[in-house]
Amino acid sequence: ERCAEMMQDEKWFMILGDDDFLSDNYVEEFYKHLDLAEKNNINVMKYASAEIDENGVIQKIKKEEPLIKSAIEHFFDKFVHEGRSSLSEHTFRKSAYKKYGFYDMPLAWHSDDWAQLQFSEFGNILYINTAQCIISVSSSSITGNKNNIRIKQLSSQIFFEELGRNINEFKGEHLKQLIDLIEWAEQQK
Repeated sequence: ERCAEMMQDEKWFMILGDDDFLSDNYVEEFYKHLDLAEKNNINVMKYASAEIDENGVIQKIKKEEPLIKSAIEHFFDKFVHEGRSSLSEHTFRKSAYKKYGFYDMPLAWHSDDWAQLQFSEFGNILYINTAQCIISVSSSSITGNKNNIRIKQLSSQIFFEELGRNINEFKGEHLKQLIDLIEWAEQQK
C-alpha cells in the first residue's frame, strides 16, 4: 500500500517483488493489450510467468491461458488444479485498488489472491501470454521460506474465512468447489 500510495496520475500499476524480474517486452505488451482491457472493463491483467530457484533454474512455467478468463476460474486453477500466481505477475487498475485496497494479511500472504477476485469484482482477467514475469522462489523469499509456515497458515485461514463471507459470488460447480475448499481449510486448523 505504501508503494501504491505514491502513484500520481497513473491509471494502472504493478508491484514487482524485489527478486522478481520481467521480460524485455513486458511494458510494450501492456500497451498492446490496454485497449482490449478498456473495452471489456477489465481491472486486472495477468502475465505469463515462470518460477526459478536461487540458482536461476526454472522450476515451473505457467501454462498459456485464454486471452480473457474469469477471475473465479483463475482462483480454482491455483487452489484446486495446483496452478501458481503471485503479486508480481499482475497489473491492476488504480481505480479498483482505490475502491477496495489490499486486504491486510500477515506476510501479505493471499493478499494478491484476494485482490484478483475483488479488484476484478469477481469478473474477468485479461491474460498476456506474450510477456513474462520471472518469479524467484528461494529459502529467503516468503514463498520458499519454511520458517514462516504458521504465519502463512494463519493468513490462509483468514483468506478462506473472507471467501466464505463472499460465497454468494460463486455459483454452480464453483460454489461446490468453494465449499469443499473451505471445509478442507477448516480441517487444516
